[in-house]
Amino acid sequence: MDNTIKKRLIIYGIISGISFAYLILVPLVGIGIVVYAAIQLAMILYLIKDRTEIKNKKAMLLFIPIFILTLRYFISDSFIFYLPNFAVIFLLYSTMILLFMDDLCIKNQGFLFIKKILSTVFKPLAYFNIPIKWSIESKKDSPNRILAKKILVGIVISIPCLIVITLLLSAADLVFESKIDVLFNSFENFVSPETVFKIIVGLLCGFYLFGLFYIVFEGKKEIKVEANPEAIEKIELKPQGDVVIINVILISILTIYTIFAMIQFKYLFAGASLPAGLSYAEYARRGFFELLFLSFINIGLILIIIYLTRDKIYNSNNTSGKIVKALMIYLCAITVLLLISSFYRMMLYNNEFGFTELRLLVTIFLIFESIGLMITFYYIIKPKFNILAFYSVICLVFYLTINMINLDYVIARKNIDMHYEGKDLDVYYLYTLSSDAAPQMERLLSDEDSNIKQAANDYFKKIKAQTAYAKDWQSFNLSRNRAMKVESQLNK
Repeated sequence: MDNTIKKRLIIYGIISGISFAYLILVPLVGIGIVVYAAIQLAMILYLIKDRTEIKNKKAMLLFIPIFILTLRYFISDSFIFYLPNFAVIFLLYSTMILLFMDDLCIKNQGFLFIKKILSTVFKPLAYFNIPIKWSIESKKDSPNRILAKKILVGIVISIPCLIVITLLLSAADLVFESKIDVLFNSFENFVSPETVFKIIVGLLCGFYLFGLFYIVFEGKKEIKVEANPEAIEKIELKPQGDVVIINVILISILTIYTIFAMIQFKYLFAGASLPAGLSYAEYARRGFFELLFLSFINIGLILIIIYLTRDKIYNSNNTSGKIVKALMIYLCAITVLLLISSFYRMMLYNNEFGFTELRLLVTIFLIFESIGLMITFYYIIKPKFNILAFYSVICLVFYLTINMINLDYVIARKNIDMHYEGKDLDVYYLYTLSSDAAPQMERLLSDEDSNIKQAANDYFKKIKAQTAYAKDWQSFNLSRNRAMKVESQLNK
């Protein structure tokens, strides 16, 4: 590795660590993380400039989802994605590193690309010693190195001695003890535990990001391995599934699914009379999550069957294989019905009882799962692409979508609209929402019900108490700022 890239990596690590401690390690994350993302973009462009090690510069496009995720901290005040967003950003950075090296292996069937992404997340930990190693190597021939080493040894030996002597002298003289207490209190005010924490976390962040990009520029050593015929034969062995057994299993499963489908058309979609004492809202609520879980099982079952019987079901001369393929298409169609039933049940329940974060998230997820199911349909017909990579992209788009939607605002608006239409309102649930819901909660300040009005007032007091911790500019957030403007009007 040449000295130019070494200097760039060191500068990148230092700036990354300092800016992380200053911009993100604040009581409430806000606009600071967006600024940090912009600094990261500029520094990474500086790192990869004119470097032949970078095989795919299009990897920088992954900064689009990274920016979207960081904007969430600036626009929204909801804590539901607070930690998950950091985890997804880690995975996006890992993916970007692999794309820079053109080593993601998306074209290969299976889980290899997922394994690579996850392993790359932890790989930088092995390179934390590299900056220190470079520093030692650069000073190997320095005449002052021996002197510096002796001074360091002297300091290390002196520290425990000073601690013991100070404790004994403090116990012997009260005036000396009081002076030492004043000295330590002054030091604590200057270097608070919070400052120490920021320094430690900032260092870890700098070392981690240094190690992450060190992976790109370290250079791979070629290892020659002699071919082993027996090992190659084992590798080429593919799992085999018996199509007769699989057909029996599929027919059994699809029989019960067909009966279930007939009931759905009769009672849920066609509006037939339900058993006594059972409302449509209650009927819709029961079994929703079970149906969602079954849809996952069905998709997984289809992928496993294709994996086990690929050579047979796509062989034009294999009749049993054709039956398996037809049954899988029918299973996929049944899964579509399960999704429609789940979505319809959830809509009925939402229209009766209103939104919660879980209900809204699941409703949106059903839409994206249906897109995944369409891809599964195509995969049954032509399994010549890595469907797991497509599922990963759908999951990322879903996650970015729910990050861009102001969930708490939508929930508050829906539930308050239903309240003014004569439905019951769970105002205590609305109280738990973030400041994103403030524009809608403002409507309840003039409600005729004194309990609802008081709950709305308490909500704004809660927001004010939470916002009291966000004094620095790095914590500025649009939702909190908007909520505080409404709260300030209450005191006039």
